[in-house]
Amino acid sequence: MKESVAFIDINWSGRIVSIEHQWIHRDRTDDPLIVFLHEGLGSVSMWKNFPQRVCDSIGCRGLVYSRPGYGRSTPRAPDEVWAKDFMHRQARQVLPVLIESLGVDAVADRLTIIEGTLGKAFGVMGGYIAASRTIVDVIRSYAPGFIFTTSLSPVLVAGALASVRHLKASGEERAAQQAGAAMLKTKFRDSGLPVMASVTHIVPLLVGCPVKAKRISDILLAEYGLYVQPINFPTVPRGTERLRFTPGPMHDEKMMDELVGGLVEIWSRLELELLKAA
Repeated sequence: MKESVAFIDINWSGRIVSIEHQWIHRDRTDDPLIVFLHEGLGSVSMWKNFPQRVCDSIGCRGLVYSRPGYGRSTPRAPDEVWAKDFMHRQARQVLPVLIESLGVDAVADRLTIIEGTLGKAFGVMGGYIAASRTIVDVIRSYAPGFIFTTSLSPVLVAGALASVRHLKASGEERAAQQAGAAMLKTKFRDSGLPVMASVTHIVPLLVGCPVKAKRISDILLAEYGLYVQPINFPTVPRGTERLRFTPGPMHDEKMMDELVGGLVEIWSRLELELLKAA
């Protein structure tokens, strides 16, 4: 069963932080443990009932937690500046301390599923899991598809493999991506566009209406040659429909200025309200 959300204080690099977490089937001490991690789902609430369904389906116990700065864990201080590799640092520093503080031993030797995405940072598409044959078969058989499900083609796999090999030895692209995301957030804010708070490379622009979000996306593609996906329910709650931007390391300032100018014009055309420019 799913337990109530709880909090535990841990020492993260000399600083005491409170971590929001939730156990699923904690009493099944002999069962494998799944620690649910995802770059875009940083808090317990964002996972919703997915961890429960997975654990029920494959007979495992689960642990979900909110990273520092997310959910109801210790918030990020207003003047706190995170390094570009903050997610990697949290994975290396926060998670092991949390696991130890919760009394879970030898988790690394009992990992059940390792999951990752081949989009965004790797610049291709798709994702993967690594697990036992039985678990992979269960997920393949029972996991719900989103619109459609298909295997990755050989050309996508080759592209992803080339990206992984390159990025294992290079950090330039990561730094350029983070710098681009910061620049776009600033340009949106300075232009009065309703950019939503985000500590990642994802730059969400609030629209609040699925019809208008789709309309803006259509105009950007048809008139400006810019492809931007609208994000609607059930991916996000109703009333928070948005456009989601992920600047890449090759997007320069001129491209961003063209994007911002197009969005400001469309905002005016659709009679959407601009915020007071920062």
